[in-house]
Amino acid sequence: MASREVEKVMISVMVERAQEGDDAWSFYDSWQKENHNVDRVGSNRTLEVEGGYYYRVRCIHSANDDVSSSFTNGVYVEEDSIFPDILPEL
Repeated sequence: MASREVEKVMISVMVERAQEGDDAWSFYDSWQKENHNVDRVGSNRTLEVEGGYYYRVRCIHSANDDVSSSFTNGVYVEEDSIFPDILPEL
């Protein structure tokens, strides 16, 4: 969220996954959302994922030229699952 209304607010969402013993996270899915002349942006998506992996979400947030990033801890998914409404917001 921006501290005031700005020309452009954007969020890029990347879902990554890894298996036990992997040295790095790999790309799984991504999307982005952009709003103009506002102080926030939000986005959601339903994902169907395979079991046997850890999943995490990485985001790049921007308000005009101010950019930052964040990520979640990995969550292990044991069985194939559908996750409705993953809701990152800036």
